Amino acid sequence: VTIFRIDKFTLDVPRLATLDLTGNQLAHLPPDVFNHTQLRSLVLKTNLIEKLDAEWFTDNSSLTWVDLSENRLADIPSTLFHKLPHVKNLDLSYNNLQDLQPDALNRLHSLESLNLAGNKLKTLKPTTFSNTPKLSQLFLQENQLQELPPTLFQDTLSKLILLSKLVGHIDFSNYL
Repeated sequence: VTIFRIDKFTLDVPRLATLDLTGNQLAHLPPDVFNHTQLRSLVLKTNLIEKLDAEWFTDNSSLTWVDLSENRLADIPSTLFHKLPHVKNLDLSYNNLQDLQPDALNRLHSLESLNLAGNKLKTLKPTTFSNTPKLSQLFLQENQLQELPPTLFQDTLSKLILLSKLVGHIDFSNYL
């Protein structure tokens, strides 16, 4: 079954912990659609979503796993993650991201795994990961990165598990 439209009444299941809407043709979602207090995992991969809206979520959402891979996202509003302080795993791979706002990840203090593979990122700001102290997995392959700021991984390089297949040559001697 392919779902073209979803509204908050469709999801009136109070004990719902995991919601997987992979492979539908969702493009727009209404405010408060994911307002379940027990929702821990949300998978919206392989849809047609172009824009994320912080109004989809309630303040202090319980989500710990969010997969928005394989959509059409070009930008990530920093206000989105203000409502998702408990997210540990975030997958934004294979979208159209060209840039991350310096404060986009500021409120993700619990973030452990971030997948940004397969986007169009050309550079990252020096403070991109400065407020993600638990980040231990970072996937950046298949982007257009050619250089990284010397302080990008300050105090976190030893924790990173994967940083591979970057487009262009990157000299890591500045990071050690």
